Amino acid sequence: LRGIYTSRVTVVIAPDGCGKSTLVREFTSRTRPAGISLRTITGAGNTGECFAQICAIVTGQEFAAARPKKPLLIIVDCDCAACTALGNYRTAKLLRDCRCARFVFVSSAMKPAYRGLAHEMGFTLIERDSLSMNISEVMEYAGRCGISFNAREAYSACRGSFLGTRLCLMLAQRGENFQNRTYQPP
Repeated sequence: LRGIYTSRVTVVIAPDGCGKSTLVREFTSRTRPAGISLRTITGAGNTGECFAQICAIVTGQEFAAARPKKPLLIIVDCDCAACTALGNYRTAKLLRDCRCARFVFVSSAMKPAYRGLAHEMGFTLIERDSLSMNISEVMEYAGRCGISFNAREAYSACRGSFLGTRLCLMLAQRGENFQNRTYQPP
């Protein structure tokens, strides 16, 4: 997720219950640079409503009286996030042409047809097979949480999964042993 502040569009896709929303929320709460405005869309019921909310935020930012303009990060975390991001040309064109904001879409699924549209619009899709972290990311996450523990053992116990790492951090913070516990991904 480190690129969300510089990439125009980021799409986070993983099955339900993998911790996508938690990951994005916790990451932005710990890493958001000073001066970046954050807006979140969570309650859109369909792609039209979601698109309208995005447009309202973008339009409000473009015509805001504040000078200089603050960089804007819009997180779309609703059931229609992927459809809104890549389901129609109108939205993709807005995302491609919008210069005042960066976008993060959180979704449980991506239809194969969206990949073609993403390619056509010049978006780069970086796929990971799970929401997992490498050993240096586990150590960085522990440091940001202010927890001192053996990151290599935690990484080994949960194979780098975000939720497993979080569980190890919570246990370590409470002084409990996580080393002999096994984590079973959902």
